Amino acid sequence: MAAPRGDTDRCAEAHPEASARDLQTEQTLCWAIMQARQVTFSYRKDATRVFFQPTVLYLSENGKVNVGGTVVREPPAGGTARERHVFEVARMGRLVVTSIRFDPDPLFDRRDARYEAGIICPV
Repeated sequence: MAAPRGDTDRCAEAHPEASARDLQTEQTLCWAIMQARQVTFSYRKDATRVFFQPTVLYLSENGKVNVGGTVVREPPAGGTARERHVFEVARMGRLVVTSIRFDPDPLFDRRDARYEAGIICPV
């Protein structure tokens, strides 16, 4: 599912200082965050697909763009396991927004110190 450009341009516009960033991936993640849509992607050239519910896209203190949220796993015994995780956007590949919606993490706190360099897109 592709992100409509009109809905996501404002995410990149909020932080124009990032000329070397992957703005297309950031815009797609922003759209997924705003729509509360699960995404899948590969990470660090690993072929394994990550199933992820993105909550926040932000700048880290060292200037990297990260996305925080919840990894969704289907354990062998059935059911669904969830684990909070942060990924560096530059290491993500083959990003796809799915049609699966999710409820945002109620424990997300935009005042957390990790977001002091700037939130690009919050839930």
